[in-house]
This record gives sequence, C-alpha cells and structure tokens, in this order.
Amino acid sequence: MVGICVYRCFVSRTDPSSRASLRRAVNHPDFAVRLAPLATGDCELVLDHSAEASHAFLAAIVCEAAKARKKTRLWLVCDIPRHRERLAAEMDLWGITAMVLPDPPSETGDGTIADPESAAEWFSVLEILARSDECAVLCGSDAFAGKAPSPGALRSSRTSLKPGNSLDPVDLAKSLADHGYERVPGVMALRCPLLGC
Repeated sequence: MVGICVYRCFVSRTDPSSRASLRRAVNHPDFAVRLAPLATGDCELVLDHSAEASHAFLAAIVCEAAKARKKTRLWLVCDIPRHRERLAAEMDLWGITAMVLPDPPSETGDGTIADPESAAEWFSVLEILARSDECAVLCGSDAFAGKAPSPGALRSSRTSLKPGNSLDPVDLAKSLADHGYERVPGVMALRCPLLGC
C-alpha cells in the first residue's frame, strides 16, 4: 500500500515566513547568479523553462531581488492578458503588489479612440504609476514598447474637481472637449452656470 503525505502550505501576504522564503530564494546561489543582471539594470532578465505554476513565485523573487538592489520600478512583460491578471493576484499572496498596465488604446481610422473605457483604464494606471516611486508593473510587449505620456505631462493635464472649487464651466467644457470628451446628452452637457458629466 502506498501512503501519500500531504503538507499544509499557506502563503499569506501578512505571514512573515512568506517574505523570508523569498529572501532565502533570492540569496540561494543558483538564483543569485541568474539575478545578478538586476544589479546593473543593463539587460533583461529571462527565467525560461519554468512551469506556469511557478511564474508568480519567480516574479516575486525577481521583485524581492530588485528591491534589495534598490531598483524601484520593475517591468514584467507577459503577452497574455489573463496570465497577467493571474500573476498579479498570485504575486499579492507573496506580498508583492503589481500594477497591471493594459495594452495602449488603439485609434480608429479617423483618429478617435476605439474603446474609450479601456483607454480610461490605461490612463488611470499611468496616473498611478506617475505618482508611485516604487512599483512592479505587469504589461504586454505592446504596452512596454509603446508610447505613453510622461509623468510630467500627466500631472500638467490634471484638473482637480473637488466640492467647493470654483471653475469656469465654459473653460472646463472646452478643456474636456480638447481631451476627447464629446458633448452628448447624458455624457457632457453645458447648462451655464453648470456643467454635467
């Protein structure tokens, strides 16, 4: 008769042993050699021939190694959107928060954005990245190689809307129209002195 041993293994963001496991892996001689390029940042790091189930653990090790080497922003490229989402969720279990940057918005033939909702999500993540000094970013190769506005350009294009602010509705409506909003009932309507979005 063959016996099967089952070991309980929990990975939790709040469990210090999870971070300790990552640090042990980072310092293991086999990983240390592969992680050495992170020190200079001159080349990409490829961990190939690994089972899909290990990808989040390996990505967490890379993030931990980068943190130990004072690398504040780490880009992890994965071309399968579903895989990026799964990696982000599993990396969170290891105590690593990873932002998922969607592919950049595509334009139609007349220069308009094909999917405004995905464009809004893309800009939202870029805005968060512009404000973060330290982060891990999961993205596809198109998002990694594509053009994006600089953090300074994002900051300069902000319009802060807070209760009690006094803004000229005509100027705000023009600014919104300049940034791609359309004057469509239910989306943006100017009824001086009110602007409804």
